[in-house]
Amino acid sequence: MKPVHAVKLNELLPGVPTAETAAEPELLALEGRLSAGTALSRADVELMLNLNALARGRQTTRDWDTLFVESVLTHFLDDPESPRALDETEARMLMARIMADGDIDPNELALIVQIAARARSTPLFFKQYVMSALGAHTCRIGRVSSAGVDMLNLVLYGRGGFEGARISLEEAEFLVELNRATVGRPNHPSWQKFFVGALTWFLIHDPASPGTIADAEAGWLLEKVNATRILDENTAALVDSIRARARSLPDYLARVLNEKRPLAA
Repeated sequence: MKPVHAVKLNELLPGVPTAETAAEPELLALEGRLSAGTALSRADVELMLNLNALARGRQTTRDWDTLFVESVLTHFLDDPESPRALDETEARMLMARIMADGDIDPNELALIVQIAARARSTPLFFKQYVMSALGAHTCRIGRVSSAGVDMLNLVLYGRGGFEGARISLEEAEFLVELNRATVGRPNHPSWQKFFVGALTWFLIHDPASPGTIADAEAGWLLEKVNATRILDENTAALVDSIRARARSLPDYLARVLNEKRPLAA
């Protein structure tokens, strides 16, 4: 972790009674290690998590937000026993701490997103947890925001995702469900571009049939477009993208797409 210089927790967390989390010597020791940029112990990370939980709903600073995410992230990904990876023990510990109060705050969400983006590998259950957290966050705010699209980009194309830079079936299903949940909401314009781009990549760049829509992808797409009588704007844009980019697609799929989304005269 890079040196931060002269970390003062009472300045980073001016509205937080930090003394409620630990004795003064422990807080001073943590400040010293954060200031020097030295590795944090698991006890230090527990204290950082406690401080962040106590800060929820109170006055904090952006410097705290950044310090929290980067220091805890570095602890897990620079672990000599599993470098650049989040192992199962670490994942379960982190998830248990985040879920202890039944909610996830913006700093905790940013932390798990960054882990998914930067880790060389993460457990399957952690990947699923991150996607579920992103979906819950989106539903809570009632739309897909610009920041939400940025987080989706980090998670779905990150090294710690299901298939790295490729979109997996589970990720594709997640995007479809997220789109259904946010149809008609004041979503950021970048959401449609991301949705269409990710699913076009998933359907067309399958290693087994690159550039074409094979029967497996055709069946999946038919299930999605037949789920509603009228296509929403994002799914209609996806159909247009598939038509424009696929070198070939089955005749039966082309017929259904033409019924759902007639070609312009």
